[in-house]
Amino acid sequence: MGDVGVHFRYPTRMLDLRNGMVILRENIQPQRYACLSHCWGPAADIVKTTVENLEEFKIKIPWDRLTTTYKHAVDICQRLDISFLWIDSLCIIQDSKDDWKEEAANMANIYENAFITIAAGRAPDTLAGCYSKTDPEFIANLVPGYHDAYIRQEPPKFPTHWGERDRSGVWPLLNRGWVYQEMRLSRRVLHFCSQEVMWECHTVRKSESGCSDEDLDSDLPRYGWTKYENVPYWKLTENPRLLWYRTVQEYSRLKLTFEEDKMPALAALTQRMEILRVGDRFLAGLWEKTLLLDLLWMVWPSPTRGIPSIRRAPTWSWASVQSQVMWDSAQKSTLSSIQVLDIHYVAMGPSHMGDISEASITLSAPLIRAEDLFEKRLRTCHKRDHDWDSTEELASPSLKRDSDRDLAPEIAIYDYKQDYVSRSAGEHDGASEAEIFFIPIGSASNDTHSGIQVRKKQGSPAYERIGYVEFMHHKAIEKRREEEKMDYMYRKQFMAPLIERMDFIFENLPCSTIILV
Repeated sequence: MGDVGVHFRYPTRMLDLRNGMVILRENIQPQRYACLSHCWGPAADIVKTTVENLEEFKIKIPWDRLTTTYKHAVDICQRLDISFLWIDSLCIIQDSKDDWKEEAANMANIYENAFITIAAGRAPDTLAGCYSKTDPEFIANLVPGYHDAYIRQEPPKFPTHWGERDRSGVWPLLNRGWVYQEMRLSRRVLHFCSQEVMWECHTVRKSESGCSDEDLDSDLPRYGWTKYENVPYWKLTENPRLLWYRTVQEYSRLKLTFEEDKMPALAALTQRMEILRVGDRFLAGLWEKTLLLDLLWMVWPSPTRGIPSIRRAPTWSWASVQSQVMWDSAQKSTLSSIQVLDIHYVAMGPSHMGDISEASITLSAPLIRAEDLFEKRLRTCHKRDHDWDSTEELASPSLKRDSDRDLAPEIAIYDYKQDYVSRSAGEHDGASEAEIFFIPIGSASNDTHSGIQVRKKQGSPAYERIGYVEFMHHKAIEKRREEEKMDYMYRKQFMAPLIERMDFIFENLPCSTIILV
């Protein structure tokens, strides 16, 4: 595994470290090269290749122009006998949009085929460097009175998964959006952390202290499909839908300096997902073959205030919000009455780069007016509004169909998550409550049905997504308050007919043709 793959598109440029110099070379194909993964920090502090200095750097990049992190990366390569190094700011022409797009689209190959990736994990910018000195409390000292007993404080543990990586404050690199795909794709990584150096590959992680050692390749029985966050990536390749959900959940919490990088910074992993999803189509962060399930993303744990200054994705895509998102991994099916009638999607350039000129989805689905449902929720969650006094009456929903009965009042909202919190009324485009609706999509999961909230787009027949919602029968919500006191089997027997009733209601509500943009 020391050499690059046979079918591999090399980066256009690499840094040649031979002969004690750093020279920018074009169109070379070395057997081994390293990549640097790092935080840029303030733009003024970083050396960049531009159209103006390109020819100069092809002769020699002055050593004093390199920042500390870059100098350390060169030194690490020389110690490992690696003669070529790829650094984004130097190997991509930073003021050329065409060059940037071309190299960004090749990022999967660049990192996946590198011999090793050097991760400047401790450095918030390129001035801090890779190397550090271990603090005294983390160095083992002989216990007085003993000849072979030592004591030290445990150094910071490497986060076990990406959901934890912003808690300790000692891993600035792991908060950066671009680094996510770099770490996921790299075959081998040397992490230069604040207190020690760590080695990581696809099968194992080893640390100098031994405190962060982990076997990443074991197929343990504890790996199930209900909690995709805890299943190894290699195991999740058996279920690409859940692998994508985990990927987006982990990536969407990370920081990007520029909003327009949201799709490009994930493009390398999107390319690899296209290989797993043969015959599928990437649609602004969702996938055509699982589109209805993919629409059921939710902001988690809470939305950020405001919407992006420039909307670069349709509102039905998670890429349209600036918050972390997730899916209910137990949601496996959708209501049979919900149909995708049409997908209009025009990409500019490679689809995995996420540059879109037009995007809309046309559904056939029930459209439930939100103001009616919110009003009913206040009543039905606290008292009975209907004639049913026992679960036996609900056991045969086919017998309960009554053309004069309004089915919607039986529906209550169990949970609701906004996609964003507006800074001002203007961000709602003047939409009134009467123009806000719910669209049920997901079939029963954990006793609830799920859907999305939409609003009428001003001056258009189309709708925009503004939230995620979970529904329950109002009697189920009443019973949920008592569930701690209920026997599991009794609760299951009670909920089953209510869930069946909700299936019946949603499947028999009249459907509308809905254009989502």
